[in-house]
Amino acid sequence: MPDARGGSEPSIRAASSRVELRSASRFDVDALTRIYNLARVDYLVPMPMSPGKMRDYLYVYDIDLPRSCVAWDSALDRPLGLAMLGLRGERAWITRVGVMPEARHAGAGGAMVSRLLDGAHGAGCRWVIIEVIRENGPARRLFGRHGFEPSRELLVTRRPPKPLDIVDHGAVIEVLGNREALALLERRSDQPSWATDTRSMARAGNLAALRAEWPDGSRGWLVYASSAWTLSRIVIETECGDPERVGRGLLQQLHWRYPLQDSVCENVSPHDPHWPAMQALGYLVSFVRVEMLLRLR
Repeated sequence: MPDARGGSEPSIRAASSRVELRSASRFDVDALTRIYNLARVDYLVPMPMSPGKMRDYLYVYDIDLPRSCVAWDSALDRPLGLAMLGLRGERAWITRVGVMPEARHAGAGGAMVSRLLDGAHGAGCRWVIIEVIRENGPARRLFGRHGFEPSRELLVTRRPPKPLDIVDHGAVIEVLGNREALALLERRSDQPSWATDTRSMARAGNLAALRAEWPDGSRGWLVYASSAWTLSRIVIETECGDPERVGRGLLQQLHWRYPLQDSVCENVSPHDPHWPAMQALGYLVSFVRVEMLLRLR
């Protein structure tokens, strides 16, 4: 594998005479992780990664490393930033964009975005998606200059561990495994983001589900992933009945079973009919992302 310096292969010049854009496939996972962490060291919401997390991220979100890139200072022979491209059919996703603090406002970020858009176009994509933190004005302006337009806001939510005193015991509950959870996700009616898409959840694996039915015919299900300390990848679907009631009952069952786990639920629409139930169970907004879209053709 190439080392953290990216090897000595010829590179394609970007806008600045000192900036080269090198394919991310020339770097091993350890090097990509170091570059990412350095480029995002002062990010609005810290999201450090380990090599193991980076490896999982590349797999779960279908990151195309040959079309992803590292910005490189050819004079000082050091990395300036990183940007990654995920590909799924006619959709592309720009992610993990970051430039070293001392190298910002010199064109590296714009050059990397242009390279990724070229890669998406070459892959036959029709749409490119990016998510930025709502308060990240520089990032929103950068993508706006490339033609991206805001599509919707998405909530990143968290519920700290908290035992439940009251649980709705009126429902019949089925506890299901990974295979059944994936089958349920094929019937979901929400509009998932790239990170919460069924393909992302399938590739992440380790899913489980709760399916509930009440005496009045209300029914629904909840899919989730669990680790020793965290519940995540939560998707709620109401098949019949009031979404707030069904959602509340399912979440009560989930947190009654996992009283010690922290819970993180990403990219929830503020218009999701289950969001009031989540709030009632103690979910709080950590921060808000803005999903932006660009149509290529």
